[in-house]
Amino acid sequence: MIHYNVWFTFKDGLEENRGLAVVEEFLRGLSSSGEAASFRLLQNKSEGPRTKLPRYQAVIEFADEAALSEAMKHQAARGIHHGAHGRLVDIVSEFRVEIFRVLSEEFAAMQYACEI
Repeated sequence: MIHYNVWFTFKDGLEENRGLAVVEEFLRGLSSSGEAASFRLLQNKSEGPRTKLPRYQAVIEFADEAALSEAMKHQAARGIHHGAHGRLVDIVSEFRVEIFRVLSEEFAAMQYACEI
C-alpha cells in the first residue's frame, strides 16, 4: 500500500467548511473512480510553535506504485488546473507532499515484538 500524504492550508478568508467540501469532492472522485483505494482527511490539532505542519492533512491510499503512477497520469491528462483538482488548487495556499509505503506486515510485527 502506498500512502500519498498532503499537508495543506486554505487561502485566507476561505470558509473552512467550503474548503473541506472542495477537498472531499476531489478525494471522493478519486476513490469512486477506483484511482485511489481510500482516503482520510485530518485536521492538525497542534497550534503555534508546537507544530511545523499545515492545518490539514489528506492521506490517499493507493494499492501500489503502479496504481499511484496511473492516477498521476490520469490527473495530468485531465489537467492540474482543471476540474475538481483545479478547484482544489484555487483554494490552497500552502501544501507539502510526502509519499510513504507500508512496510511488510512481518516487519511491522517484528518491530512491535522487539519493543516489548
